[in-house]
Amino acid sequence: MNRMKSRTASAILGFFAFFAFALGSCGDSQIIQDDIVQQNVETYVKEQMNAPESYEFVALELIDTVTVGDNIDYHLGYVTSEIEEGELMLEGGTFTDTGIDPQYDDQIQTLKNDIARRKRILERIAELEADLAQRLEEAASYTYELTFRGNNEFGAPVLTICFVQTDAGPDFRVLNVTEEAGGMIPNPNDSTGLAELVRDSL
Repeated sequence: MNRMKSRTASAILGFFAFFAFALGSCGDSQIIQDDIVQQNVETYVKEQMNAPESYEFVALELIDTVTVGDNIDYHLGYVTSEIEEGELMLEGGTFTDTGIDPQYDDQIQTLKNDIARRKRILERIAELEADLAQRLEEAASYTYELTFRGNNEFGAPVLTICFVQTDAGPDFRVLNVTEEAGGMIPNPNDSTGLAELVRDSL
């Protein structure tokens, strides 16, 4: 009986030791990632500054992760909206607004061809989504919020907060830096070839 209790206690201690190790490994990995991103973005920011020597790091925080599935959803939404807009035009709802006159059969046929082509694109995106089923939760890009101080063109120190978008590693390349939320790219890194598929098909 005592031996069984001892084995049970050892098993419990082993589980918690493994759990703590796993948490520690994840934490170390995140620290390494953040360090690489900080180095990359500091290099980029200093190149844009009037007085790079005045750069002073304040904070760097991961605020968003775009996954492979998010990228696919973005393209699905974009192509679907294009189809819906085209079908609305065919119904005559926006012919006057767009300058398309329904009496011109060639323009109507062109619009129908565009809709059909976009529907084929949707089918190809669906096929790609199925092929990437095991990668949908995989990170495609990261968004950080960077806070730093530096002198402006008048030599006065200012505090700047900007958004930094990087790829998913291992280099965590800086893809976009903007001080405005509206300047962020919905899907800054597409490693699946989906963007090329959509662009080449349009």
